[in-house]
Amino acid sequence: MADFVLIMQTMFPWEWDRKNYNSTDGVYRFSNGSIFCVDGTDDIHKLRGLRQHIAHLNEAVPEIGYMAWQEINKRTEWFRFIDFNPSMTKHWVFESILTRPEDHFHYEHSTFRDNPFCPETAKAEIMGYEPTPENIKAGTADWWQWQVYGLGLRARMPGSIFTNWGITNFWPERRACERWWLGLDFGFVNPTALIEGCLFQDQLYLRQLVYETGLVTAKPLDPTIPSLVQRLEELEIRKQDKIWCDQAHATQIAELKAAGYGAVGAPKSRGENGDLHTIASIKRFRQYYINIHIASQDLQTEIENWRLESDPHTGELTDTPVDEFNHGLKAAMYGGFHVLPLSPSQIAEKYKNVVQNRSNRRNISPLRSVSNRHDRSTRQQVLFNLTGGR
Repeated sequence: MADFVLIMQTMFPWEWDRKNYNSTDGVYRFSNGSIFCVDGTDDIHKLRGLRQHIAHLNEAVPEIGYMAWQEINKRTEWFRFIDFNPSMTKHWVFESILTRPEDHFHYEHSTFRDNPFCPETAKAEIMGYEPTPENIKAGTADWWQWQVYGLGLRARMPGSIFTNWGITNFWPERRACERWWLGLDFGFVNPTALIEGCLFQDQLYLRQLVYETGLVTAKPLDPTIPSLVQRLEELEIRKQDKIWCDQAHATQIAELKAAGYGAVGAPKSRGENGDLHTIASIKRFRQYYINIHIASQDLQTEIENWRLESDPHTGELTDTPVDEFNHGLKAAMYGGFHVLPLSPSQIAEKYKNVVQNRSNRRNISPLRSVSNRHDRSTRQQVLFNLTGGR
């Protein structure tokens, strides 16, 4: 709203009247009866009460979710304007708007050079991203930022952990899925994320059920304080369903159990290279194509932006994931790691290790250990356990 006020005062001073401006509600009333109103899109229920002739969605990528767009779109009578920086390669703007027939929308490509209101300091900052010899020497060159903010082009962020994913508006029936689970990452300042995942026709499907900050776990005496248990009740989560959680949060898990929900701690381990559970889960998820539901905007933002750390001295990528843009994905992996079947190569590797350990204990060769009748039955049992009984 501050930009609106500045523009009115500097470019249209004859139309500006302080008496017509309500800073509390973000509303300005023009002398001809038109109303300019600024609203956020976080509260979907509030959007259902709004109606307008013209809607302008500012910074739609990645700030505005698909469900918010649906509510705004069907309640706008005349025109919809959308502006964005293409900081994501996959988003509902690209999937649902720019794929329409050309006579259904008009697309105007522009960059910071076309913006007369872009401050000189911001222009200099963006120009510094261009990978010229001078900028490379100065240490300001950034290929991704130049592609997105300099040229206005979609570009995948270097070091992206997942590239095998897409957006879908399809969600399979639970009874038709090969695997199904719920994963939960606790938060308060950071979002609490409850993710539903399933394996259907050898592809992963993920969608967010809860992605919200400021949630306590148990229902408090004050009904105005939002809680996770309240959200589970609203979602009608069955109490017999297992909810895989970060086992480090024993208190919150106990609170969910006290409310009757099947919360269990997902075992985790750490090593010299960081969270071994996360690294192993990433490898497991990379075996599949991942479908993110179109309404799960926060999950799309995470999978687009979660990346590997860079060495601060060399700039080279490391094997360690950054600890951001991962609340929903970690929730999905808490359950997915324990529910998803192993790939044939992983089964063979685990079986090889099991046999080798048995051989070392008996001081016999691996070949002999699988050649007799007793060990053949053991091999079958090992394979049965590793594949979840399939």
